[in-house]
Order: sequence, then C-alpha cells, then structure tokens
Amino acid sequence: EAAGGADVDETIAQALATATPEQLAELAAWEEEWGAADEVVQEGVIDAIGGLIKRAKRLRQAAERFIETLKLVAQHRYRIAGDIATAYPEVHLFVPALVDFSHTARDTPSTTVQEQVAIHSLVSKLAVVGKIPNASHVRIHPMVGFCPYREVEASELATWDVDTGTGTFSRYVPYADPDIFTPEDRYKPDMKYVADRAKKLRAPIGPWHASRLDLRGVTRSLDIVRHAVELGGFAGVKLYPPAGFLPIGNVSRFGERVGGRLDAALRALYAYCVAEEVPILTHAARSNGFDDGFDDLASPSGWERVLADYPSLRICFGHFGHMHGVGDDLHNPSPNSWALRFLRLIETHDHVYADVGNSRYVYDQDYRAHFDTLLQVLLGKGPNPSPGQVKLRRRLMFGSDYWMNTMNPDHGKFVTMFSKRMETLVGNDAKSLFMGGNALRWLGITNDNDAPDTGNRNRQRLIAFYGTHERPDWLQG
Repeated sequence: EAAGGADVDETIAQALATATPEQLAELAAWEEEWGAADEVVQEGVIDAIGGLIKRAKRLRQAAERFIETLKLVAQHRYRIAGDIATAYPEVHLFVPALVDFSHTARDTPSTTVQEQVAIHSLVSKLAVVGKIPNASHVRIHPMVGFCPYREVEASELATWDVDTGTGTFSRYVPYADPDIFTPEDRYKPDMKYVADRAKKLRAPIGPWHASRLDLRGVTRSLDIVRHAVELGGFAGVKLYPPAGFLPIGNVSRFGERVGGRLDAALRALYAYCVAEEVPILTHAARSNGFDDGFDDLASPSGWERVLADYPSLRICFGHFGHMHGVGDDLHNPSPNSWALRFLRLIETHDHVYADVGNSRYVYDQDYRAHFDTLLQVLLGKGPNPSPGQVKLRRRLMFGSDYWMNTMNPDHGKFVTMFSKRMETLVGNDAKSLFMGGNALRWLGITNDNDAPDTGNRNRQRLIAFYGTHERPDWLQG
C-alpha cells in the first residue's frame, strides 16, 4: 500500500510466479471465497507478466475488501448499524440475525452471548429514538440466536442419561421455574407453551432509555430467547443447523444420548414460537458446515418434519437453498433441488417464507442470468402469474446478509440491483412485496391483506417496546 498500486501489483505478480502448487491452490480457494476470481486461471497456465499483474490486481482488490470487513466488524455495534444504514440508505427496517456458536465453534467469544444480546437491545433502543449515526430514520429489531447445545448443557437435559432406559426427559422443565413446578410443566414431545405457567422474566431496572436487559445468571438458551423477544425489542429467533444439529430428528444422526436431548430442546423452542407467534430465520443453504457433512444439516428434510408437527410456525428459509441441485435446465428445475423442496413447504403452509440473502447475484453475471431464469420460472414474468406464482411472490423476500456480503465486490449495490431487477422481472407491485411487504407479513406486523395485524403477539411486543416513543410508519395503525 505504501509503495503505490502499480508496485504492489508487480510485487504480487512476482510472488505468484514463484509460488508452489500448494500455495497457489490455497490462494485459489481464498480468491473464490472473496470474489476475486472472475477469471481464475489454473496454475501453470499463466506465464506472461501481464496476466500475472491482472490477477494481482484482482487479489489486491479482494485483500482490500478483506481488510475493510475486518475494520467493520471490529467497531462498536452501533457504528456497524450506522455503516449498514449508510450502505443501504433506502432501507428503514433492519433485522440483523445474531448467532450463538459458543458451544459449537470450538472458540470463545470476547463477549458472552448474554452481553451481546443486551448490547443489541440497547442498539435497538438507540434506533427507536433516532440516534443511529447518520440514519435517524432507521429502526433495528434483531433476531436472537438459539443454540440447542446451550439449552441442553444449562438445563435438566444435561443430567438425563439414556442408559437409565427412561428416555422421557421427565426432569426437563423448559418454561416453568425448575424449582417450583408441577407434573404438567415437565417436558413431553407434544407439550405446549402456556404463558401463565411460564417463569417470570427479570424486567430491566430503571427508566427506559437507561435500562438494559438483566441477564445475570440466565444461562439457558430458551431463557435468553424469552428475555430478548419479550423485553428486548428483538423480532424473532435465528437458527443455524450447520453448526451441528438437524431442525428435528437428531437421534437418527447423533444417536439417542445426544440427538434425543437436542430434539427436546428444539421442540421446546418451536412450541414457544408457535404460541407466541415468534418468527424463526434459519440458515437454509448447503454451506458453512462446522464439521464434515454438516452442510447437509440445513436441508429441507428436517424442516419437512418440523412443519408436520408445528404447521403454524412462522419461518423464513434464509438463502432459499441458493441453487443447490437445481440442475442445468433452469426452465425445468429439479423437484429434488433445495429451492423447490422449500417451495413446496411454502405452498402448503400459511407462514413459511424464504429470502435470497448473501448471493453472488450482484457481482457474478453468469449466476445472475441463471438466477433470473429460475425466478421467472418460479415467480412468473410480468403481470399475469399463475396462482402458485402469486403465492410465491408473496413469500419470497430480499435479504442482504450484511456484513457477510461486504466480502463481495460491489456489495453496496445489493439493494438497488435487486430492486431494479425484480421490477423488471415481475413488475412494481411484486417488487415492493419482495423488498419489504413480505418481510412485514412474516414478522407479523401485517396480515394477509397487508393491513396491520393488530392481534399478532409479535407486533404487540414491538409496540410495547416503543412505549411512548413515536412508532415508525410500518408499525402504525
């Protein structure tokens, strides 16, 4: 950087010319991840200095994005909120998704999950009073991460032993106070959440603007979720199956001792989310597995089983499976592809949605052409869609996956390009639903008629969070 752009490119080119095959292979993988390899050339093909410098320029651009992303995520969270609001100035509501990887990533975060949840609740309050840097119009209501491993380890599930032969988890009390409960409060696979029987949460102390969530001693994942959703301004829950669990049916993958406990924790979450109308956003792409084979844990199979037992669950399939398994004939996509299997769940359930977060759409022309073709098949083109296409137009929605997409070239065009392309493909009305209307319906802010869903529990909680402060337009009525 100090030497100037041209000298840096020549230095990188010289390094490429003398790199070992192993180094080139590692570099090629990095290039692919960071979007530098629009014209990746296999090792041994490039020998001209001009070609090396061309590749060096792409590497330098990727490295610059890498550095900028590191700078971004090292900031205070309210400043990151200001950065995303500046990157996408046309957006008024952001729903960032927190994840809980503490028990699965073989790493220790510098701030605990409880601290992160409390801080994000404060950022949400900061947005309510119009104090996000350079973005007074922005409102932020995050999704809180749920980890079934945390729930197992911090609850009565930790002491359940498959060798006893009971297998009923009768000691697990997911909602009531575990020190004061009745047999009715004990876990069973078909149990329902009853708010009147649930333990009381510790309310924030002090005036609204100065109080924060009190999560001292709160260790269960389900309790963290309840505090965030019921008191902290959070809009829902984030699940991440590739971290090491199936949405349900974990016994088949991890055995009775581990899988049975995971399923109990997850069923407790689903019952709570159904009763309280809490939306769930789940990673639904074949990617980012924490161990060999874990990419497949996000597949539609697990969600087919979940929705069979919890058909009214509000869920969004993040990434819409990308294009995994779609096949070469995009006009006749494979019915076994993830996208079409998720589509079947959308068609048969009232509150199931999908988003297109963190795709290569903006910077990869070939991918964009393929994805446009798939969208036209699924959504129809122009003003005359089929009944099935009408439904999907009301269920598929935009997602950015910021800050992850800052790794990609031209990430600042993510909103505007999707908006323009969707208007071209399906028209202005369907584009408006894709860019916001469908998300409000998934969150329970509006109903099937796109009018305020005044009876929705999630909407009521957000209104209570605002208290006497002015509500934004999308939460009025």
